[in-house]
Amino acid sequence: MTVALKELERLDARVIAALRCIDAATGAQVGQALRVGADGVKVLRNRSGLYVLTTVPGLSNAESSFQTQPAPDQAEPLPNLALQVVDPTDHYLPRQVLLPLPRQADPSRSTATNWLFRPHDVAMYPSPVAEMQHNWSVLRLTVSDRISKDLLGGALVLARRGSTVLARTLSDGRGEALLVVPGVPVTTWSSEPGAVVVDHITAQLQLVFNPTVGTRLPTADLLAASRRIPRPFVNPDELERQRSSLPRSVTTVQLAAGQTQSLSLSLNLP
Repeated sequence: MTVALKELERLDARVIAALRCIDAATGAQVGQALRVGADGVKVLRNRSGLYVLTTVPGLSNAESSFQTQPAPDQAEPLPNLALQVVDPTDHYLPRQVLLPLPRQADPSRSTATNWLFRPHDVAMYPSPVAEMQHNWSVLRLTVSDRISKDLLGGALVLARRGSTVLARTLSDGRGEALLVVPGVPVTTWSSEPGAVVVDHITAQLQLVFNPTVGTRLPTADLLAASRRIPRPFVNPDELERQRSSLPRSVTTVQLAAGQTQSLSLSLNLP
């Protein structure tokens, strides 16, 4: 016997991509709710703490095609989608992230970095008010222009040991940055003459700043009650990729487990 059913309503939904926000110091997923968005983009936070994009301007083909993914030549060409990520509690610094679209949905391409079912990881950097672990090596930094003394917001700081990047962070609108370097050993073998072991490691701090996207705050305005502190939205991934063509400086430091240091970093801006 055949039963005829009347369709009253159909609810269809398409997942365009998903973001997973990661604590840059620990590598753990950020548990608290963040604000993720861009003009015309609909974002939902699911039960796994992922930020799922369900509507993106320019991807109408992908949103309406459910049985099969649109062929590559039918996919609408899009520039990378620029999203802003903000922590309402200010424990993490706001940042921009560029998301390549459309994502690859072919199951045979599951190893691709842009596979639809693999969330795009976004590193979130701690603000100066974030809580620290007692065994971390912590640097509290002030970032400024060497000539004008303006405080620089949205500057990228890399802690490097040779070709290895130990940690990264960004500066806020006041030019303050908190660089957390977990995993520094309490003691390690020494390369210095006369010492078998040492309680520190030597690293280089590379400061990178893009004047076109970062912010500048004159030191006199920092104490002015009427002056609004700028809030930089930069993409640290792009800053690192472009660092060879941007103003930068290098400072050598000694890092020790459980130690907090305060340093000033500066560079010459054009």
